[in-house]
Amino acid sequence: MEDAREAAVAKLAELLKHPDDLNTKVGPLARKLAKEKASIDAQLSTGVQTQLDNVQGGLETLSSSRENSDKIKGNMQLIDRLCYDAQSMIKEFPRIKKVSRIHQNFVATQQKVQSLQELYQRLSDLEQMFAPMQEDIFMYDSPLLHVHYHLFKLEEFRDQTMHQARDSPHDVIITLKTYFRRLDVLSDDFTQYLWELSRNLLILVDRDCGTTIVKLAKIIELEEKADEKALAARQAQTSHQDLQGQKGWRLAEGNPRTIKSYRVEFFEQLHQSLLERFEEQLAPFKEAEDWMGALDATDFIFNDLELVFDEIVPKFPKKYKIFPYFVLEYHRHTYDFLNHMVNQNLDAGTILRLLRFVRDYYSTMSTRLGVTEELLEPQLLDGQEQSLVDEYLSLVRSRLVEWTSNLMSAESRDFVQRNQPPDMTSDGQYGMTGAVDMFQIINQQIDVAADANQGKLLYLVVNECHKVMKDSQSFWKRLLASETRKQLEEPEQAPEGFVEYVMAMSNDQIKCADFAEEILNRIIPLVEGKYKAQVQDKLTTAVDGYMQIAASGREALLEVTFNDVKPVFHELFTPRWIIAKILLPI
Repeated sequence: MEDAREAAVAKLAELLKHPDDLNTKVGPLARKLAKEKASIDAQLSTGVQTQLDNVQGGLETLSSSRENSDKIKGNMQLIDRLCYDAQSMIKEFPRIKKVSRIHQNFVATQQKVQSLQELYQRLSDLEQMFAPMQEDIFMYDSPLLHVHYHLFKLEEFRDQTMHQARDSPHDVIITLKTYFRRLDVLSDDFTQYLWELSRNLLILVDRDCGTTIVKLAKIIELEEKADEKALAARQAQTSHQDLQGQKGWRLAEGNPRTIKSYRVEFFEQLHQSLLERFEEQLAPFKEAEDWMGALDATDFIFNDLELVFDEIVPKFPKKYKIFPYFVLEYHRHTYDFLNHMVNQNLDAGTILRLLRFVRDYYSTMSTRLGVTEELLEPQLLDGQEQSLVDEYLSLVRSRLVEWTSNLMSAESRDFVQRNQPPDMTSDGQYGMTGAVDMFQIINQQIDVAADANQGKLLYLVVNECHKVMKDSQSFWKRLLASETRKQLEEPEQAPEGFVEYVMAMSNDQIKCADFAEEILNRIIPLVEGKYKAQVQDKLTTAVDGYMQIAASGREALLEVTFNDVKPVFHELFTPRWIIAKILLPI
């Protein structure tokens, strides 16, 4: 309630910004809100009525189903009673029943013996068909379904035989297992062949073996249905165990099939193959610690997923959700790789490239594959992009401070010692190399940040560069004041060339102002709107700071000049000056 009240107050504050709005806007707003409320109430009423109708329909369906179930139960009981009563109407019915059962057992035994006699020949035929498939999994138009069909029938025969012989002596069971060993080997080889196909789905598509993928999906479906049938039989037997002892009831035997869970194993093999795919593509870069190259090599992710969507998804049932599975598997492997990469000692350029990769990754997933960021879990870098930005800014800051400190140390030494005259440009002006060198460094960092296409990051880098500019300005301001004081107080001990170096320093500061203004004009269009004013303010302040130091150099020159002529002015209009004036020859 408190949150709703605050939201309402904020909404009113947004709509009624001026006192006059109470007279001009309250009426129209009230009518507008009343219409919206009526519309929402109507929608809610319709939705509630629809839900009530659905619930009522569901209850009626349940009631009808219960009546039908009771009716079926009564009919089954009637049939059972009629069957039981009919037995007394036929003379010698127990003997007829016994003879019929003997005949059934005789036929079943005859079929079993015949199947056992034909087993090895059928296995030889299957092995002959299967051998070329094993040698070349990319075999075109392979008899995969034919082999599976006959192998499936042989496995059913084996499972039924072993189930029927479960109460036989131990030596009989051992004999049967030995007899079926060749079938077991072929079955295991065929299963491994299926999993090899599963691990090579992408290559099968590249080799135009799409029909093999369809056959693989069909086999998995058939095995899954057989598993479901066996599980249902076992569940029914377990659920109705209480009827076993009742008169007239005999439970059917459970399905002897061994549950294979091909679908689960298929996805497990797919998972392993995609893990190996990532290792194959990125392992060389990991070993060489070439993280930039690794990020550049990740284009295979999007190419593979496009291939999956276009070629593999249509070949599987929709319930398999092949494309979402591939997307999440690739995403999770990407997530693990980036986490491994973040734990390494990355330089500033690699951090920036990593941040750009994450943004481009989500964008490409959305534009090329139609997969939004909300569907990709877990979030890349676990949402720790800001910590990487902070680390990048720390590296930029330390690098800028290191480079500019070395630069200013060399230039300040020349400015203080003045062993050599300052450089002179082609137009005869004194100058120093510091402005060009420092702004080469600054421009390099700004250009790298601009390439990342992140307005906030660019603003933060500009902010760090601005700090370096201000530190440089403070340094030159202190150094100029110190050297000016030495020149005024102890001119005899100060090295020569002060005037020339002050002129060179002032010209250098003017260059810095021009460079800073050029950066301002260049990057303003690249910065996010909410940071434009701050960037403009910081760089404008830097330009003004450079111009102030240049003006301080001019003032220092004037101060030194006036200090040099000060003794002469003290002698004006004194007796000594008058005598010198009189004695001066005309």
